[in-house]
Amino acid sequence: MYTETRSQQEKRRPDLKTLNDLIDGQTAEIGSYKRTVGVSRRLMELGLMPGVKVRFIKSAPLGDPIALEVEGRQLSLRREDAAQIIVQPV
Repeated sequence: MYTETRSQQEKRRPDLKTLNDLIDGQTAEIGSYKRTVGVSRRLMELGLMPGVKVRFIKSAPLGDPIALEVEGRQLSLRREDAAQIIVQPV
């Protein structure tokens, strides 16, 4: 029985967006994570849990890190980590 890996599914669905795809001022709802449990746990500890709305504030001058607003507080996140968070723009 053949089953696709998550990366194969993502390649088939180009409509999936990550936090990296958002533009300044855009709001989105977190859907899921691409990576392992360790990274997911750290992101959840930062408040980046499925169902939470986040607002992309801006990127640093060289593009990394990015600034986000999550439940009324601001945080910075590396683009590498932001690329692991699948979102649905609202």
